Amino acid sequence: MTTRHNPWDWIGFKFIEETESNAEHLSSYLHDRDLLTEAEKATFVPLASKSTKGPVKERLYDIIDTDKNDRLTTTEIQAALTKPWFAQSISQLITKCESEWFYEAEKWDALDKLMGHTVDTPNVNWVQQKKRIKELSWWKEIVSQEGLSPDGKVWHIHAIGLIANFEQKKKCTCNAVVKGTKWYSNFGPVVWGEGKLGDAPQWAAIEASGKVTAFEKKVITAMCENEGKINAVQAYDSEIITAGAMQKTINPDGEGELPIQVKKFKELYPDEFFELFESQGWYLDISAAKPRMYYQHPDFLDGEKFEGEDLRKKLKLGFSLATYGKVVECKPVSVMSCAVGSSLYVELQITDFIDRLRDVLLKVPGTYGFSIGKVFLSALGQATALDENVNRPSKVATNVKRALDKFFLQNPGVSKDITTWGVNHPIYERKILDIYGPDRPEMTDPGPRFIKLKAALNV
Repeated sequence: MTTRHNPWDWIGFKFIEETESNAEHLSSYLHDRDLLTEAEKATFVPLASKSTKGPVKERLYDIIDTDKNDRLTTTEIQAALTKPWFAQSISQLITKCESEWFYEAEKWDALDKLMGHTVDTPNVNWVQQKKRIKELSWWKEIVSQEGLSPDGKVWHIHAIGLIANFEQKKKCTCNAVVKGTKWYSNFGPVVWGEGKLGDAPQWAAIEASGKVTAFEKKVITAMCENEGKINAVQAYDSEIITAGAMQKTINPDGEGELPIQVKKFKELYPDEFFELFESQGWYLDISAAKPRMYYQHPDFLDGEKFEGEDLRKKLKLGFSLATYGKVVECKPVSVMSCAVGSSLYVELQITDFIDRLRDVLLKVPGTYGFSIGKVFLSALGQATALDENVNRPSKVATNVKRALDKFFLQNPGVSKDITTWGVNHPIYERKILDIYGPDRPEMTDPGPRFIKLKAALNV
């Protein structure tokens, strides 16, 4: 076709070409855009319907047609191509269809009536257009010399994408050391990890881009002293696995904050997800409302698929008092450490902390008419709230309210309108923190954690 005014229309048209003949696609193209009269639709709907049906086009509609109205709009196509996980799915299609360089006069002649062309009243432009299409078509001229398919139907392949799929993927080379450890009466694997999130080089680019302030970095860096190392991973307690500086988990149902974070990573970096997670055995299941993770790799227990409580138990196999403190091979834990410690994943860990900090500061403690961020102005106050938000997010507002209630009960002369505190705000805030920090029910060791925060901030 020659009339392609909008490049996105051309992309949409090219998608439709992946099924039947070019003439049928043109009929479908016009029909889908309501460019046919009702009488013309009655004549050409069969052609349009034939073009609309087929596994390739159905697959494209599944990916692109977000409102499920059976029409591909330029907006939907553009939106799909801006998302790596959609664009990659599209680029990986291998389709067998008629080449646009293959010409058969009867297929184009079938559109004469649509174009208003008859022997008695010729449409000169359409006659010239068909002539031009024929002149541009070269398929039949070289069929015998090159051994091409005489019917013009061939496999269409995204060559670069195909080569990339067969390319040897990088193996995990971080050599994360897994050791046996003990939690109460439970033995299991752990990678203690190395490197604090506050020292990660990824901060420089994030700060330079304006995505975080120096004060926010100070708060997060201090709070991370209470969490794990960047690539810390363990599987010795009640959860399937716990990973990263924020110690996100996969719970016994296979769900949890870690699968949610890994899903975000896959959406941002699909190739890196395959290399770091899927090719190493960690799979993401997004078929249900909440993402889940399971493990399956030929190097682990004969390549069986393990998930849920069964996976939790399998990760602990071979760990006992005899392996306590010793290096033990455990591929699922080792490769998870490598994945969460990778450069792009560390960047995601940082941005998750930033989002978490901003989220907790917006929470309102019960009936008080101000947010946590309005009462906790200091780095210590915000770090203490973030500390609980990472570990017991549903309890932060409740426990801050408890601390406020106790503070105002002890200090009846202090106004509950914190905007009037003025120069006394730091004094009152510290008194509230000395109540809240050590007394955060359901957190493990809130007192020692609060002491570590004060030490990290030197206050």
